[in-house]
Amino acid sequence: MVRTVTIEEPRYYGSWKGRVIKTIVIDGIRDWKGLQESTELSPKSLNRAIAELRHLGILTQDEDKRYRVSHEVWKEYKSFFGSQESTEEDLKKTASRANKGIGKIISSISPAKPKEVSSWVNEWKKVNNLDISIESDHFYLEGGHLDNLSKGLIQNAKKEILVVNPFVDECSLTNTILDASKNRIKTVLVTRPVAEGDKYREEKKDYHNELIQSGIKLTHNRRVHAKLIVVDREIAIISSMNLNVTSSGGSSWEAGIVSMDETVVKSVIDSIMNLLPDHQD
Repeated sequence: MVRTVTIEEPRYYGSWKGRVIKTIVIDGIRDWKGLQESTELSPKSLNRAIAELRHLGILTQDEDKRYRVSHEVWKEYKSFFGSQESTEEDLKKTASRANKGIGKIISSISPAKPKEVSSWVNEWKKVNNLDISIESDHFYLEGGHLDNLSKGLIQNAKKEILVVNPFVDECSLTNTILDASKNRIKTVLVTRPVAEGDKYREEKKDYHNELIQSGIKLTHNRRVHAKLIVVDREIAIISSMNLNVTSSGGSSWEAGIVSMDETVVKSVIDSIMNLLPDHQD
């Protein structure tokens, strides 16, 4: 029997700060140069993440200028990544035992190779102990699971990420999209321009510019209110979740439908493409 574990993400996971913490705790890299090379953050972004972590009391520096993570956060990351490795190993062992039992039957069949995204989603459901049929092309998610799946899909994207969202501020989910773009994943984002009367207008405009500079093809559209994500043209998320701390961070309750149905995914893609200035695929 597969041992499934609900793994709660440690704080800041999926953000620049989380990447720095993970590199220190899991990879054992504690000097600035090593962190910059391993996280692949720009010097400006790395310094910003370090400054924020030091301000929060999570990061300190010893006499040798090597960084240390507070014990509480260190335990969170050790536990999270340790649980992931354990669960993945259990899944592999179970699959191996099952394959031995049905090897003769499978050898006489030539099944279609499953899509990579579909396989990843099915494993994600098992790891998170979700009672959702793995045979269904559509399923419903709410709360933290919606944010968790979105981040995981984006982090594992191979070719392309398409996003439509009216409110895009700096948060762990948006930073995950930013990181994917920096890793040369084609990324398209359609969002509203920052409102004139917004209290944090300049900061938000700066962040939108940072997204553009990272390589994201950002289009402003004042009419946008839908919240859509498509990854590798294989899976679409249609939800209420905005790309900001309040929504993605869990302060507000969000929910949505995830679909791997080819017709549905294509319809979502067509809708996104029609929002682009040049209407090009």
